[in-house]
Amino acid sequence: MKFSFTLLGLLSSQAVASNVFKRACNADNCSRGIAGTNGSPPRTSRIADCSKLLATTITPSASTVTVSITTTLPTLLATSTIIVDKRQAAVIPGVLPAYATYCKSYAAYTSACSCAGVTQTTVYASTPIVTVTATATSTPLPPPPPAVTCPTGQTACSNTCIDLTSSNANCGACGNACATGYVCGQGQCVLPSTYSCTPGGFPACGGSCGGTCFPDVNGAGVCKISVSCAGLTACNTGADCESTYCLVNACGRVCAATSKLCPTNNNPKMLFAKKYVALEERTVVLTEIGPVGV
Repeated sequence: MKFSFTLLGLLSSQAVASNVFKRACNADNCSRGIAGTNGSPPRTSRIADCSKLLATTITPSASTVTVSITTTLPTLLATSTIIVDKRQAAVIPGVLPAYATYCKSYAAYTSACSCAGVTQTTVYASTPIVTVTATATSTPLPPPPPAVTCPTGQTACSNTCIDLTSSNANCGACGNACATGYVCGQGQCVLPSTYSCTPGGFPACGGSCGGTCFPDVNGAGVCKISVSCAGLTACNTGADCESTYCLVNACGRVCAATSKLCPTNNNPKMLFAKKYVALEERTVVLTEIGPVGV
């Protein structure tokens, strides 16, 4: 008998609790507005809004994909840096639907949604992908300059025509520079004393080279082949001349071309009598030793 009263009391307590819960869920306008069959929007839409509002969205950290593009442009492009903040955040909506004016607070709204049977859910969003494009640019090399055609007696060195017999920077070969104190003569780097002679009256020198001894501006003798005055470079000092020799002769003060210098240690020149040529058959040319008929 006592057991029967205990069981009856337990069932009665559960019934009371159930009635209290039902009264709590239906005791205010907010609960009736959410779960009621009448009202606007339709109940299905109100329940759907509850589900959205009670859903927790988790966004994973962003995945970064780098795409490289190589282009060839005449000028370089300016580059910009994009900084992507990695995050993993839970987003819980907190804004009530506009029609839920019958709910005084967000807590009252969510409580009414729970009374209507809507439970809180967790939604995992797709991993966002951030694409960063890196552009590499390159400037094309300019086309090589056209090949140089040099006149007879000159060679193209770095696309410049050079006389290898007299260039101190390209003596005998392109890029073969003579050391300090040496000059290039006949394609060889030699000491200036190689062409020394005793001036006075333009005497012959250089043996088989067929040179003439000319005084320079300092009075020292330099042995070289006499040439026409036309095309010679005027000078004041040896510094004005590539050969470092500024001569004084019938042409005035002129540079001695190193290609015309004669080493004074050459074999003696064999002298022969010149044949007589009538004056009317000869052309007079002004040379470094004076007028010469040719």
